[in-house]
Amino acid sequence: MISIGAHYGGPELRGGPLNLAIQRIAGIVKDLRAESEIRLNAIFYVPGSLINKIPFDGLRYGQFSPSPPCLVVQVAIGDSTENDPIQLLLQALRGCNAMAFEFYRHKGLSYPLADVENLINSVEKRIA
Repeated sequence: MISIGAHYGGPELRGGPLNLAIQRIAGIVKDLRAESEIRLNAIFYVPGSLINKIPFDGLRYGQFSPSPPCLVVQVAIGDSTENDPIQLLLQALRGCNAMAFEFYRHKGLSYPLADVENLINSVEKRIA
């Protein structure tokens, strides 16, 4: 299934809205995901006082480990965030899922697109 991580650009972000939203979603994902191999690791990059500019925009592919297969998709969180960080993060996870599906498809490997989408939908329902 999926796992979620984050890189924060400064210590002042601890306890902030994005930090709390990422922790909340990551905890729910961990509770809900099946005991299967992690196929997607979504990592959020949040700018702060030490790293105030993330060196990329949007989503991009990170490392791929072939055995067992696991893809990192990196997500740059912009300087201005929406009022609802939960919705911003859920939308980003859906984008990560689509990117992972395409990556695995090009490699000729299976990827649980529908299962991950259902997991994200379950996270959204649990938060609401």
